[in-house]
Amino acid sequence: MAPRLLRGLADVSAAAHEISLPDFERFRTQHPRVGEWTMRNLARLLADRLIVADTRVDLLTAN
Repeated sequence: MAPRLLRGLADVSAAAHEISLPDFERFRTQHPRVGEWTMRNLARLLADRLIVADTRVDLLTAN
């Protein structure tokens, strides 16, 4: 997997971890409720980002 850049600001000490897709799938199988919660939160985050991006495009292309 290619390296990724992470930028952020935390109010408290924080750590970021990377998990492989097979490990994540195994985790979701072993912990279906937490896996569903995680996927729902990721979907919400991506939807929010899409709304922001779509709004920016609308503003840039407005007459």
